[in-house]
Amino acid sequence: MFPLWRGFTPRWPGSQERQNRLSSTGRLARSTPPGMRRLLSAMAVAASLSVSACSVGQATSNVATLDAPALQACRDLRDVIQARAAGGLRPADLRSRLSQVYNEAAASVNPIIKAKAVALFADATEIASGGEGRSLTADLASMLQTCSGTSP
Repeated sequence: MFPLWRGFTPRWPGSQERQNRLSSTGRLARSTPPGMRRLLSAMAVAASLSVSACSVGQATSNVATLDAPALQACRDLRDVIQARAAGGLRPADLRSRLSQVYNEAAASVNPIIKAKAVALFADATEIASGGEGRSLTADLASMLQTCSGTSP
């Protein structure tokens, strides 16, 4: 059926070229030249940097914007600070009023106002549940500074 010549090895078409491209590990060697690999790598890095630059631009585009919800949150924050200075604010009332500030800030487009309102609400929740809320005074001052426009 098959000729049984000594040293005969059947070969498929193209198998010699494939055999020439095998590396020492038995895998096919890369056929992409090194210069092309560098170019493709540089293009991939440039594409990923441009995508990340766009997302950073979206996150910081409204930092200086004090829209209507942010202004209302700032007004309510000033009321909370005055009531707290007067001394007539129980922990549950403080949490309720800072919850209102948080809800108003959440409707704002300003990411800094939103983040600072979250910190204030977390402080008030800690105090209402029996904790100390050590950073409340600093967080109130920080958000008030942002509301007055003297903070970035």
